Amino acid sequence: MVLIHDAVLDSAAFDDVWPLLCRDFHVVRYDRRGFGHTPAATAPYAATDDLAAVMHAAGIDHATLVASSAGGGLAVDFTLQHPAAVDRLVLAGPEVSGLALSQYFIRHTMQLLQSLKKGDIDAAVRDYRGAFAPGHDAALGHAVTLLKADPQNINHPDPARRAPPARPLLVSLKTPTLILVGEYDSPDVQGWAGALEALIPGAKRVVVEDTGHMMVLEHPDVFAKLVTQFAAGSP
Repeated sequence: MVLIHDAVLDSAAFDDVWPLLCRDFHVVRYDRRGFGHTPAATAPYAATDDLAAVMHAAGIDHATLVASSAGGGLAVDFTLQHPAAVDRLVLAGPEVSGLALSQYFIRHTMQLLQSLKKGDIDAAVRDYRGAFAPGHDAALGHAVTLLKADPQNINHPDPARRAPPARPLLVSLKTPTLILVGEYDSPDVQGWAGALEALIPGAKRVVVEDTGHMMVLEHPDVFAKLVTQFAAGSP
């Protein structure tokens, strides 16, 4: 199993999920370029090639990919390019290329990124609508701590080469796919989850109660249970 983090936090976001999944699976996680302990790229690169290199280095020919947010887009792109290397696909609050963005989502995201780059991490995380379910102050504080520990997550340059838009290609996916979306996640993400369920043949969507976009921080036990059941072939 390979865990793929989002476009703001790094692989430390899976700290609480990690030991639960490692009970049943050989699990690999890594920091994408410019995140956590991985230096930022200095030349154009393909994120799908990086994922292939990580799997090769770990001696993994095929695996279940478990991806969060924008990491879901990477997981989908990789699966489209290397279908034999992906046994199952778990997409949590996924952002996949080619799906429409509302103007509100674009404006709100830009405002949050500006706040983060100015160093106002606490306010940015608190203002991130849909990130957390009500009352999840501990998870919110955890996210703030992770971002302050690795400021390069926010400020690094990223000359990644983009893969072709995935949306028109989704109907060709034959990989069993589970889509997880938080009950309190934003309307855009809710819409994308529904669209992916409709477009990917045989995909299943689960709305996870009492969570927002950051379900791996809010309810790691529930997240790990859903992933484990699906990866093991259970309903």
